[in-house]
Amino acid sequence: MDIGGASARGGVPAAGGAVGAGGSVSAAGGSGYTSDLDVCSSDADCTGCNWGTAPTDSSQCTGSYCCGGMITTKKRCEANQAAWTSYCPDQFPTAASCSCVGCAGQTIGCVGGQCGLWCHFDGGAGGEVRADATGCDGAALAGVWWRSLDGLTMILQTDGCSVRGTADNPYYHHTVSGTYNEVTRTMQGSINRTTVSSGCLTIMTVTLVLTDSTHFTLAITGTDGHCDLLTTYNEATIWLRTSP
Repeated sequence: MDIGGASARGGVPAAGGAVGAGGSVSAAGGSGYTSDLDVCSSDADCTGCNWGTAPTDSSQCTGSYCCGGMITTKKRCEANQAAWTSYCPDQFPTAASCSCVGCAGQTIGCVGGQCGLWCHFDGGAGGEVRADATGCDGAALAGVWWRSLDGLTMILQTDGCSVRGTADNPYYHHTVSGTYNEVTRTMQGSINRTTVSSGCLTIMTVTLVLTDSTHFTLAITGTDGHCDLLTTYNEATIWLRTSP
C-alpha cells in the first residue's frame, strides 16, 4: 500500500489551533508547476484559486475544487485560468464535496516564499504570529517516520522552514515537499506519487500536523486526478518517529 492508497479516513481536525489545510484544487490533465509562478514575497501575492492546473489541449477540460480552492500565488492562478480560457472556453472546474480542515481566524498569507492558509495567534502584542522564514526551524520534523497501517517509512529532512522527504515501496515512489510553520506545528505542501511500473505521476495536496514530538498526522486533501486517484480523494494517517 502507499500514501494515497490507504483507506480513506476523512480530514484531520485542527490540533492546538493548527493551521488549516487550505483548499485543494485539481484537474484531469494539464501542465505541472514551475517555481517562478509559485513563489510569493508578501501576503498580497497569495489567493484562493479554483483553477488547479493549466490545460494544454481541449482534452484536459475537466477538474474540480473544494474547501475554497487551492491556496496559491495570484500569478499561478491567473496563468491557470488563462489556459482554461484558451483551451476550454465556457468550461469551468466544478465544486466538489471534501473534508476540510480549518481554524478560527484563518487567513491567506505568504511564509517562507510559499502561500498558505494560516491561523491567528496572540504573540503578546495582539498581533498574528507566523514563522519567520529567516529564523524558522523545522528540525522537529527531521528524522525517520513510520505508520502502522502498512509499515511504510518516510524520511524527512529540513532546511529552515523547508521540508523535503521520500517514502518508497516496490510499487510507488513518493517525494514530499512543504513549508513548516513552527508556531502552528504544521506543514503545508504536496506529495508527488510516481507509479514505478508505469511512471504515472499523481500530485497530492497535503497538510501535516505535528501532534507531539513523536507523532504527526498527515492529511491528503485532494489530488490532481491523475493515475488511479480521484480529485476528491482524502485520507488522514498517523505516523510515529522511529529515529531522529
